[in-house]
Amino acid sequence: MPTTLKALVIAQTFNHRTKSTITTFQITMPRFVLAQLNKHRILSSNTESNRAVPIAKKDAKLLANPYFPLSWGTNQKGMQSGVPLQGFKHHLANLIWFLSLHSQRIYGNLLHRLGVHKEIVNRLTEPFQLVDIVITGTQWDNFFNLRTNIAAQPEIREIALLMKKAVTEFPDFKITSNDVFLHLPYVHPEEKEKYKDDFLVLFAISSARCARVSYLNHTGNSNVTADVKLFLRLVKSGHWSALEHCAIASNQLALFGNFLGWIPVRKLFEGESGDSSMDNIPYLNPKQIKEVSSFPSLSYSSISDSLSKQFKIL
Repeated sequence: MPTTLKALVIAQTFNHRTKSTITTFQITMPRFVLAQLNKHRILSSNTESNRAVPIAKKDAKLLANPYFPLSWGTNQKGMQSGVPLQGFKHHLANLIWFLSLHSQRIYGNLLHRLGVHKEIVNRLTEPFQLVDIVITGTQWDNFFNLRTNIAAQPEIREIALLMKKAVTEFPDFKITSNDVFLHLPYVHPEEKEKYKDDFLVLFAISSARCARVSYLNHTGNSNVTADVKLFLRLVKSGHWSALEHCAIASNQLALFGNFLGWIPVRKLFEGESGDSSMDNIPYLNPKQIKEVSSFPSLSYSSISDSLSKQFKIL
């Protein structure tokens, strides 16, 4: 059974002042290798959530594109598998996996009929799930060195190779003009033009659409008002991770959060770390950030009124 893994560059932006590059991917990979991806803490990511996706929608996606191992490596000592199964054993392994998948679907359906929430029911099929992930970073060498190595698990190696290929096929981002200083995944060119003097709206659009990887795709008609509403909910509730993908070009080649030469929008907000004692650390201090960018520190109260009035949000 074929398994479709995907990697797409959503946005890539070059900081002409510091010569640093920020890249955002959308990838589709097996959920069970997510733990390996999350070890790379220099990268920011948001992942399709089993707590957010309805059971029927998750099941339909599972049936359309279930995960089947890329190879059935034989058991041996160590972390790497041996020579893959061939012939009859290969087909039998696929059949056993297929039966396991559908047995878990049956058990999940029984729990669903009992009224159990999706945050539990959707867990039963996790070994067979492919998930969508938005991932952003400025330093990729360690990730690619480790994950494209022949010793890496086949699934994460395949997705890392697809990501490298996607970068080589992306248009030459360095030819853009020197005044490009915002990295805005999922924001369309016409939206950038319309809101070119309203950076907060651009941040809201990008952050909301990155957050929606939890339960939606990013195709179809855009709804900026809905994006702004979601952005305000994220900020108010302290769900900051989706605000790590859009970023501002820094004047200094320094670390801001986990980005080199780029300031994630999350870092513009007061108290985003949740720990006031962290304010003495330079790269987390909004006053320090203000010194290397033209943006002030922000808070929910400072943005909610203006955005709500602008988009008629009650």
